[in-house]
Amino acid sequence: MSDFSDLLDAVLELRREHEALKTRVANLIRPGKVTDRDHEKGVRIDLGGGTDEEPNKSTWVKSSDHSGVMSYLPREGEQGWLLSPNGDQEQGAFWPLTHSDQKRDPAPDADTTVLFNRDDVTISIKDGTVHIKTKKKITWEVDGKSYTFDGKEHVFQGDKIKHDGKNIGKDHVHGGVQTGNLKTDVPDA
Repeated sequence: MSDFSDLLDAVLELRREHEALKTRVANLIRPGKVTDRDHEKGVRIDLGGGTDEEPNKSTWVKSSDHSGVMSYLPREGEQGWLLSPNGDQEQGAFWPLTHSDQKRDPAPDADTTVLFNRDDVTISIKDGTVHIKTKKKITWEVDGKSYTFDGKEHVFQGDKIKHDGKNIGKDHVHGGVQTGNLKTDVPDA
């Protein structure tokens, strides 16, 4: 081989590497909106360059969350970034963006931290107080026993219910029981 041929081969190889590098850099951070969502697969993002009928969709990628701690699957239309640290979108993750006209900031003021806001449920913190708001009901469950509050009634399941150290559950006993409409004593402990 001639020196010129070797030089030409080297230049062509550099050009191929340069084009591959440009593609990877272009894929590092891609803005887009969620087009598809699946609990197992993750989300697909409209990367632009397509049409309304046929968007240019990413491969399936997982949404960023704190693995094992929190799970959040963005809804269709939510905007964010497809982050691919090495430029390979198949190894990337979707990072939801901040608020938009379609997804307003749920905090009523700068001093409120909203931890969760979805499906008419909001969990927030302000001035050291945790606030839970819902239109339906709240249920806590501990070791198979539950407490449900729906705004109209409290439903308890458990062996004992106490208030100020006194048993007020289904098996509580009152002293001073008399016939008629007289008041009884407070429940026994």
